Amino acid sequence: MTPEFEAKYRALNEKYHVAWNEKSPMNVNVLNVEALRRLYEQDEHLNNISLRQWDSLAISFLAQHRNCGLSLAEAVCMQKQAARDLLLRTEKEVSNG
Repeated sequence: MTPEFEAKYRALNEKYHVAWNEKSPMNVNVLNVEALRRLYEQDEHLNNISLRQWDSLAISFLAQHRNCGLSLAEAVCMQKQAARDLLLRTEKEVSNG
């Protein structure tokens, strides 16, 4: 991902208050943060998680933000960026702890 891509979706996540926590991986049928990290290590785009899972999460977001003007693809990208940001945060916590 380019820095511009990451910045765009981080800004959208901030605007709409989308942030993943330690329980969020379960929203895409992933057991925990460590399992998400292993999937990320295999594919930084997290395409190894079913698109159906991402779409379901994005559709839920769009239902709550009906007039946001975002596409399903953009909402999926937001969720994937939130997942990657969770991994960055937890990695920093481990290295600082």
